[in-house]
Amino acid sequence: MIHFWPTVQICATILFNAGSSAAIQPLQVTKNSTPPFRNPNLTIAARVENLISLLSVEEKAQLIGKASGPIPRLGIESYSWRQGTFQQCNSGYRTAMPQNLGIAASFNVSNAFISGLVTGIEFRSEHMDYSKGLTCYGPMTNIFRNVMWGRNHEGYGEDPFLAGEMVYQMVQGLQGNDSKYFRVHAMCKHFSTFDGPGNGGDAWISDRDWFTTYLPPMKRCLDAGVSSYMCSYAKLNGVYGCQNPRVLNDLLRDVWNFDGFVMSDMGAIHDTVAAITAGCDLDDTANNYQPQLPGLIKQNSTLLGYLNTAFGRAMAARLRLGEFDPPDMVPYANPAVYNTSRIYSKEFLQHSHDAAVQTLVLLQNTHNTLPFAAATLRKLAVLGPGADNHGDPGYGPKVTGQSNTTRASLEALLGASRVAYAAGCDDGALCTNYNESAVSDALSGADAAVVVLTGQGLEAENHDRKTFELYGNTSALLASCIHRDIPFALVVAAADPFNITGIVDSIPAIIQAFYPQEYAGDAIAAVLLGDYNPAGRLPYTWPRSLDQVGGEDAIGNYTMKGKTYRYSQPDPLFPFGFGLSYTTFEYASLIAPSTASTCDAIQVNVTVKNTGPRDGTEVVQLYVQFHNPTMPTPDVQLGAFQRVFVASGSSTVVTLTLRPKEYALLNASDIVPAPPPPPSPPTPPPCNSTCCKAVPGVLFTNTGHQHGLQPRATATDCCVACAEDSTCVGFSFSDKGCWFKTSVNGTIPSPEHTSGIIVGRQHCSIKRTAPRDGGADEALHRARRAPREFLADMPVWLSAPVSLTVYVGGQQPNQSVGTGSTVLSQSISVTGATKLLEQC
Repeated sequence: MIHFWPTVQICATILFNAGSSAAIQPLQVTKNSTPPFRNPNLTIAARVENLISLLSVEEKAQLIGKASGPIPRLGIESYSWRQGTFQQCNSGYRTAMPQNLGIAASFNVSNAFISGLVTGIEFRSEHMDYSKGLTCYGPMTNIFRNVMWGRNHEGYGEDPFLAGEMVYQMVQGLQGNDSKYFRVHAMCKHFSTFDGPGNGGDAWISDRDWFTTYLPPMKRCLDAGVSSYMCSYAKLNGVYGCQNPRVLNDLLRDVWNFDGFVMSDMGAIHDTVAAITAGCDLDDTANNYQPQLPGLIKQNSTLLGYLNTAFGRAMAARLRLGEFDPPDMVPYANPAVYNTSRIYSKEFLQHSHDAAVQTLVLLQNTHNTLPFAAATLRKLAVLGPGADNHGDPGYGPKVTGQSNTTRASLEALLGASRVAYAAGCDDGALCTNYNESAVSDALSGADAAVVVLTGQGLEAENHDRKTFELYGNTSALLASCIHRDIPFALVVAAADPFNITGIVDSIPAIIQAFYPQEYAGDAIAAVLLGDYNPAGRLPYTWPRSLDQVGGEDAIGNYTMKGKTYRYSQPDPLFPFGFGLSYTTFEYASLIAPSTASTCDAIQVNVTVKNTGPRDGTEVVQLYVQFHNPTMPTPDVQLGAFQRVFVASGSSTVVTLTLRPKEYALLNASDIVPAPPPPPSPPTPPPCNSTCCKAVPGVLFTNTGHQHGLQPRATATDCCVACAEDSTCVGFSFSDKGCWFKTSVNGTIPSPEHTSGIIVGRQHCSIKRTAPRDGGADEALHRARRAPREFLADMPVWLSAPVSLTVYVGGQQPNQSVGTGSTVLSQSISVTGATKLLEQC
């Protein structure tokens, strides 16, 4: 881990003896002068320390905003931390890989790795000049907690273990495996809670829920060597994610020993001082760090240490891209490997196709409705708002394939004359304008039908689902097929499920397709016609109603009680991990130890036989159930899985390994902090100067602008008088006027916050009545204390004696998650000394 604190203190002394920039001697890079930061033989720490010593405060602040630099005198080019495509590197950069939720449904970690690999190579190949930036805003690592959240497609489902295994591979695929250089920066987001309404809301949760549900996938990012995290818009127990020192400093830095950088989400910084002292290193706007920090540092010299630390982490990340090194030393700068010919290459398009077919989940197949017999189909009705679009939910590249809609692919395979298409919904997924006659014409004389629904336009960032019910006239569209009494399949090309509980028994076949992207149509057609035997599994629980997930308002409640399969979701429509096949499998000969010692990796073997007529792939899943544990645990949880191909009539032995972490116990608080009561109306603090008897929250300016309130006279002299009055608090001053804001909970806000819209100007002095949480003084004091002393209240994972049962093939007896598989079980008694999990 790179430590910047010693450098911070030294540089702070040097710089502030002479002001913000006067101590910096201009250094011009010439052919005969190479500064140490360009010496690839030095350590990253030494190169960063050199950079800290060479740049002024203003230059450092310039380099930690979304568009940084350039610094011509040092030959430092501009760098875009916020790559401007909005593709986010979350599911492909140019070649569109399936959205992450579909990747999770494949239960194939290789798909996650390949998705990262394709994305990273294409991103690097197009950004070889560095100035466009090589920082990916992905993968998204938040949990699928509620079926109404608009961004579920970006993540890897509801199970922390499954999500963690996927994101681990995605990060490694993106960043590469070189010990010195990154291919690109992967950025796990949104740290550490962000799956609530809109921009996340406020997550009031216990430490137990935090550590057992929200943090495990984030920790797997760290295990994979991730270079960065993005802090969340959402609050955690009342504190903004990018201003939370317990999250960013205490947990991420001191407990997890993360040595990369933290980027704010766009607009997630509400207080510059609080953010930079809490451990947020980069500002994903140009509104906070770049314009405000130089002025704030003039008032409070301790902030320079934080600037140097943030700047050091940011520049260390750029150094590890190889930006300042000779290209021939950087494996990811080799133009023979990284060039634009790799983009949309045949190889990468094949990867996208192969992953797409693996993401589809066959949920229902009554009387073997699927696959349709292509040879005997005279007319196939292809219906629905998703049948002829690409289903792009956002935050992914635009698809480029020519036959990538269900309609186009089926027409290519069957011939256009055998396919009758009708969207039925003239206004897309909302389906308020239903074209009944077009649907009737398409169905007339049809041997079979397929209805493709889509989530496009219904689910996206800042666009949560409005309802769990079928939208508009979608029910009428499905009813038209039900009443025709012909075989038909429902394809849900969306992330979040719909409420089909009342009609599910009338739908012969159901496929959950998510967003396959580039080859969506080809993948769906391959499963419909039997060219591919589906093997996907649901990465979330499909409830019968919202009551099973806490009701309509549960999206804003982050506590896990009664949510996801891990906490007793009763009798869902389709359980987590469920998926069917066109063949059948049997499990037998479970071999597992009856006893194990703490810290053991427990091996479980099972024989899987394909008893059906077709070759197929089975996803073997192992679940863990605890018995009378000494600490609370989930009711059941996924502990291992493996995707395995088995030829018809053949058997194979599958080995699953239960790692110590997957049966560890968490020593943590179960208390959910109570939100504070609404604040009382502000009261002006006492002040002896008559002119300071101001109205709280009013901005007085020399031009008479009052920030929307009643005009008042110029207040410059008054503000100066109050600043000199020791009984006055909460005033700021600039050449534009005086801003007054009362304390919050007895604490005076930071200078830049009290200045309101006034940024980067000289302020009056402020008298504080109490230190502010996460403020500079407190954080500096924290940095000088032993981490374990300060973190005594942080939860701890333990490998401890416990009795458990492992189930293979289902979450519990008689609840198979496959096609005809038998659920096998084995009780295991774990004994031995209790140990910290990190000691295992």
